[in-house]
Amino acid sequence: MNVHLSLVNLLRTATVTASSNSGSGLFGSDRIKSSERPAKRWHSSGTSQSWIHIDFGEPKTVHVFDFNNANFASVHVQGRASSTGGADALWDSAPAYDRAVSLTRHPFTTRSSTPHLSSAFFYRYARILIPAQATLVERDGVDASSFFALGGLWAGAVEKLPRAWRWSYTWGTQFPKKKVGPGHWTRTVRLGAPYTGLQGSLELFVNFDAPGIGDDLALWQDLQRRMNDRGPFLAVCEYLGGLYGLIAEDESDPAEIDYPVATIPLRWTEAL
Repeated sequence: MNVHLSLVNLLRTATVTASSNSGSGLFGSDRIKSSERPAKRWHSSGTSQSWIHIDFGEPKTVHVFDFNNANFASVHVQGRASSTGGADALWDSAPAYDRAVSLTRHPFTTRSSTPHLSSAFFYRYARILIPAQATLVERDGVDASSFFALGGLWAGAVEKLPRAWRWSYTWGTQFPKKKVGPGHWTRTVRLGAPYTGLQGSLELFVNFDAPGIGDDLALWQDLQRRMNDRGPFLAVCEYLGGLYGLIAEDESDPAEIDYPVATIPLRWTEAL
């Protein structure tokens, strides 16, 4: 199974505006910069065609756009070298980059987390175009919203990983809860939304004489250091023929070496 890793979200330093914000700006477009906080969402003022405009400041290579906790099912990812804003007519008539993306729910959470892998995005400006559509019913017994909502957008480059690395992993769902009561009776209290995680292993080759020096283990340790230094990262995982994004924190254990192979026990937990 393949894994793509992106360590830096370029939206962190970008200028983000939207066609509308509901709640007198309380649910503004800057909220989508924090993909690791999917409950803190941007809200539009309705469900007519809407957009989110992104100015990276200079042309950026973006290999992946990941949509986290959206309440809509279809979107267009667009790119241009020049733009006067999200309402610029050239976005509709002549976008240099335009890809339709269908958003799906992650099979192990209640939220959508759908990545779009791009191979030719190198532009200063991006626009996320949300066509007019009915919003999704996000929970049983709750009506669909009268506005679009997005909990986070990740836009970043993907790390180049050695082809020889072998990934093996499974997904799991955690329900944060606690039993409370005076002792003779208790009840279970939900402490938040369910979250997911990934557990498995990574196998790679090591030098017999000097493990971790100039070998695949050294590459992994450098990558892991950068993953931990920069906070939550994006893992795009192939699973049952689909692509699923995970904004995660690394809690992996040290390598277990059995020459000529090192096995890394992986544990990535969704950042909330």
